[in-house]
Amino acid sequence: MLGFILSGMLQFAAPAAHAAPVPGPPPVVLDAIDATLAPGASGNVGVQMEIGAGYHVYVDMLDVKLVAAGGLDVSAPVYPAGEQVPDPAAPGQTREQYQGAARVQLAVAVPRTAAAGSSHAVQLHVRYQACTKDLCTMPVEEDLTALVTVPKPSGALWVPAPVALLEWVASARAEEPPPPEEKAVIFSAGPPADDRVVVHCDLQGEWHMNKMFVGASLPTPGALSLGDPLFPAAHASGKVEDGSYREDFTEDFDLIVPITGPAGDASVEVEVGYQACKGVELCRMPTSEKITVPVHLTGAALPAPVPAPAALPPAAAPAPV
Repeated sequence: MLGFILSGMLQFAAPAAHAAPVPGPPPVVLDAIDATLAPGASGNVGVQMEIGAGYHVYVDMLDVKLVAAGGLDVSAPVYPAGEQVPDPAAPGQTREQYQGAARVQLAVAVPRTAAAGSSHAVQLHVRYQACTKDLCTMPVEEDLTALVTVPKPSGALWVPAPVALLEWVASARAEEPPPPEEKAVIFSAGPPADDRVVVHCDLQGEWHMNKMFVGASLPTPGALSLGDPLFPAAHASGKVEDGSYREDFTEDFDLIVPITGPAGDASVEVEVGYQACKGVELCRMPTSEKITVPVHLTGAALPAPVPAPAALPPAAAPAPV
């Protein structure tokens, strides 16, 4: 993760120094989350992180990697949403962190051919860095093993299925294409505009987008330049005082970005960065998508930055009946 690459340059706390080891309980305790699943069933394993009082872990300084799947189908880790707090290393900006406890989950699927009574070891490698308001400890790496147990049926005598049937089931399942990932947002090109890139963002279902991670760039800029994005008003939630404040786009909107370049009509490839979230607990890792947008360039210079509109206040709670 990018945070680990930068940890040698910035300690992500002020002043930039590592805390000396002190006696007492460790600042962070990790436990593996096990599961008991029948053949053909799906569930979750993961990492439970208990963070000591006075400590926090920045979200971008936590990395969970799958080392061995133990013969199971294991999906990528899903990180819970943290709290946005002022970043001591970047005045005026916020940074997402965990306090108290956090649980990272990995979805697992047990093959239908799994033997009853068998146990499968899902091996994980965890890297994190704990910080106080003033200091950060050295990064820590731990190996954990989450066990997935396949129970034996109770009450009746269990008889294994014929080998030929098990092989047929396994081959049939292998031929099934994996289900597509749920689409959070669909990007499409807006109508051509003078010196403006217009990307329509169509949010799907209950998904919304964290404003902090929405942006646009040119993969191959050439003679073109982008200005600051023009955002519509976002919906605010949380409080600045406790570091939980954030802004999200909860409805479809147009991302408009000023652009300058040689005069004429052009098709411009734009890369849109974003983070999709659902509810308050599920956020995917920040990602990006490329889209080609038509634009009419007049050759004019980029306009001066325009202040973003004020965020919409949190919705008021309904009055008691």
